[in-house]
Amino acid sequence: ESARQYFEESLCFYREVGEQWAVALLLERLGAVNENLADYDRARSVLEECLTIRRSLGDRLGVGHALQWLSAVFSKQGHYEQAEGLVLESIAICQELDDRVGIAHGQQNLAANLMLRGRFFEAQPLLEQAAAAHNELGMRYWFAVDIDLLGWTKANLALYEAAHRLSADARNLFTEIGDREGIALACLSLAEVALAEQAYGDAQDLLEESISILRDIGHREFLAQALGELASAERALGRLPEARSHLNEGLQIAAEIRAQLPKLWSVAHFALLLTNRGQPERAVELYALASRYPYIGNSRFWEDIAGTHIAAAAASLSPDVVAAAQERGRARDLDATVVELLTELDDETEGP
Repeated sequence: ESARQYFEESLCFYREVGEQWAVALLLERLGAVNENLADYDRARSVLEECLTIRRSLGDRLGVGHALQWLSAVFSKQGHYEQAEGLVLESIAICQELDDRVGIAHGQQNLAANLMLRGRFFEAQPLLEQAAAAHNELGMRYWFAVDIDLLGWTKANLALYEAAHRLSADARNLFTEIGDREGIALACLSLAEVALAEQAYGDAQDLLEESISILRDIGHREFLAQALGELASAERALGRLPEARSHLNEGLQIAAEIRAQLPKLWSVAHFALLLTNRGQPERAVELYALASRYPYIGNSRFWEDIAGTHIAAAAASLSPDVVAAAQERGRARDLDATVVELLTELDDETEGP
C-alpha cells in the first residue's frame, strides 16, 4: 500500500511535466503493485496505458516487459489464452533484442500460465530453463521463484519428495535474501506437501507462518489459498470451528478480489469440509464443480488431499446418486456458488 501511494504521487509529477518515459515506467510499477494487491482491474488499466505509451515511443524492450506484467494479470483473472498470447509476444520481442532477463522472465510467466491451466508437465521444462538462466545471471530472487514454482508443479504431479526439496531450497534462499513474500510462498508450497502426506500438524505450523507474513504485507490472493489449506489441515485435526472460520475468511477474500483460482481453492476445501459434516452427496457435487477446471481436475495433489477423501465418504451412496451429484456440480456457476457458500457460513455464524 505504501509503495502504491508513492508511485501514484510520483506519477502525478511526471504527468505534469509530460515525461512519457518516466510515466510508462511508473505505470508498469503501479501495475506490478496492484497485481500483488489483487486489484486486478486497476492493474490491467495502468498496464494497458503503459503498453500504449511504450508502443508510441517505439520502446520495444519496454513493450516486452509491459506485456509480461499484463499477461500475469490476465492469468489471475482466468483469461488464460489471452495471457498466453501476450507472454509469447513478449518472449519473441525479448529474443529479437537478445534480452536474456526478459526471456527467462517470460519462460517463468508462461510456465505459471500453463500450471494454472492444469498443464503441469509442460510447465516443468520452461521453469528449468528459466531457473538455469536466472542462476547464471546471478538473479537469486528470481532463481528462488523458479525453483519454488517447480516444486509446486512437482506437488501437483504427486512427486512430493522432489517438491519438498525444491521448495525447501527456495525457502532457504528467500530467507538469505530477506524476501518475506518469498518465504511465505515457499512455506505455502511446503505445507501442500505436508497436507498430501497427511502430516497435518506440520502443515498447520507452516501455514500459520505463511498467513502471518501474507497478512502483514497485504498479499490477499495467496492469503486466500493459505486460509483454505489451513482449514483443511484443521479439519483433519478435528478443529472444525476453526476450519469453518478460516474457510469463511478465505471465501470472502476470493469473492472480493474476483480471481478465479482462489475461488476454486475455496470451493474444493469447502467440499472436503462437508465430509466431516455428514454431507457426502453435497461434497461430491461441489468437488465436481471445482474439478471441472483443469487446475483441480488434472492435479494429483488435489486428488490426494480432497478427491480420495470425498470419494471414501461417498462410498455408501449409490452410483446413480453420485453421478447425479457430479452432473449437478459440473452445471454449477462458480461465482454463484461462492456467494451461496458465503451466505451459508454467515447464517451458521449468526445462528444459535
